Amino acid sequence: MYGAGAPPFQAPPFGQRPNASGHPVGAVFLGFFVSVVASLLYSGFLLIAYKDQSVAVAVVAAPAAMFGYTNGLVLISAVEESPMALRDLLE
Repeated sequence: MYGAGAPPFQAPPFGQRPNASGHPVGAVFLGFFVSVVASLLYSGFLLIAYKDQSVAVAVVAAPAAMFGYTNGLVLISAVEESPMALRDLLE
């Protein structure tokens, strides 16, 4: 069917990995660094505003409301339109 040559699709040799930029250890350290910085910022904010909790609640509630609203819009459109809407959002 294909003739005397190799098949039209030649699989890569076993064990060969694709070239990837970056280093996995560097990615772990970057994630750890970002987590520590975010934790320090949040802890510092709570330390500054611990006497007046209304300020702390307002600052934490504003991003929570925004993220909740934006995630809700995606879920509503996925449920009400069709599964294809979810595919379109992910593209």
